[in-house]
Amino acid sequence: MQCIEDVLCGLCQGQEWFKRGRIPLEKGKCCIGLQCHAASTLLFFRTLCVLVYSFRLTMGSITETSGPHAVSPIHTNGRYFWTGSQRFIIRGVVYRLHGCEPSDPLVDERLDDLQRDITLFKELGLNTLFIYHIDSSRNHNSAMKLLAEAGIYVLISLPTSSCRSDDAGRTTTFRPYNSQLLQDCFATIDCMSQYPNTLGLIVANGAISTIYSTAIAPMISTVIRDIKRYMATAGEVAGQRQLPIGYSASRSRLILKTTFDYFTAGRPDETIDFFCYANFNWCGQSTMHISGYKEELKTFANAHIPIFFSQYGCNLGTLGQRIFQETSAIYSPAMTRVFSGGIAYEFYDPPDITSGHWGYGLVKEEAAVVGRGLTRLPDFHSLEERLRNCNKVDLQEVMEGETRPDKTNKDIPPLSSHWKAGHAMPYSMADWNEVKRRLEEKVWMDVGELPATDLQLGQHQPNSIRV
Repeated sequence: MQCIEDVLCGLCQGQEWFKRGRIPLEKGKCCIGLQCHAASTLLFFRTLCVLVYSFRLTMGSITETSGPHAVSPIHTNGRYFWTGSQRFIIRGVVYRLHGCEPSDPLVDERLDDLQRDITLFKELGLNTLFIYHIDSSRNHNSAMKLLAEAGIYVLISLPTSSCRSDDAGRTTTFRPYNSQLLQDCFATIDCMSQYPNTLGLIVANGAISTIYSTAIAPMISTVIRDIKRYMATAGEVAGQRQLPIGYSASRSRLILKTTFDYFTAGRPDETIDFFCYANFNWCGQSTMHISGYKEELKTFANAHIPIFFSQYGCNLGTLGQRIFQETSAIYSPAMTRVFSGGIAYEFYDPPDITSGHWGYGLVKEEAAVVGRGLTRLPDFHSLEERLRNCNKVDLQEVMEGETRPDKTNKDIPPLSSHWKAGHAMPYSMADWNEVKRRLEEKVWMDVGELPATDLQLGQHQPNSIRV
């Protein structure tokens, strides 16, 4: 059967403009080659073709994940994640390629490696991968289809961080807020929103790790506000899915709760939909009290959005392999009333780690083996056993009688000796009229045609004070 795209492309004397959502108006002709001088008619055909293009994208993403292992999109409601009417608990692993330069593990060149790894994901019983970098210029259909067929979702970190090397080593910092940053974020959103097994987006990963760095919180809130507005506009114009947005905090207990309060205060269109943080406090044989888990349950008892551990798995180094005792605690009824699971750190062991290592990998890649085989490290078997014994958590019992705190417009945390972030948010760098126009044409944008300079206050967007 000839698809609708082929029919339209035949009528329109070529398909390149169709792929870009454009209509060749230079010669005064509409999309089916008829002479047309009426602006209303041109607008009609332009709208028709944009709708058909959007329909093609939507149907493409649906058919790619249809079948017996099809996944349903994740959404948030109250303090939990959901797939339809079923609560979703994250059982994940950090899936990254080592090196300071960002690398995309889901590109087509790695499909063989991904297929190999999916077998091990299934052994572990995983349902989520935390991926630090996605190349938005590349196609991810094949990789996302393979993961969807395995029932695996992906959590994507937006390109808001930069990596640099100096005498002190390699560090990651939050990029300056400018039009290029927004363009990169919008491109990642467009790339990943089409897949139903995209769990959500992390706007920043551990950007605030010290008292001094709390001062960048308004910049992060500004990016949250802008990407939420972009997703709302793309949803209105092109029917694009609006993904949950979250922040991944560092392990600093001193500023953890204040960070949560800051990014959840204000209007829904400028606050996060979920919160996660690194937790390596449970080491070896421990308890809820010694590890601090009991205290953290109290800290987030009234959280109104989903919370989970974005990294966990303490490594005691020379004292032996990780036993992942904390995994049993994370998926216990007491913890799952408040938390929505966790993501073990990490899948690949660094290539430069040798015997007696301090690495955090579950597997080690053997470059000398034909086909680049993997060796399951002792940590792999420890985590596998723990997760297997956590399979029978009765979520209905866990949620029985559980109240769902309502989301309110809480006050912004005040300035203090350990919190340096003020209330004012910078004006947006995006020209939203131009963003909407280009979304309507289905053409990728240079945000507002602004130069990629660092933040200059006073551009566009009034009313940028958080209240």
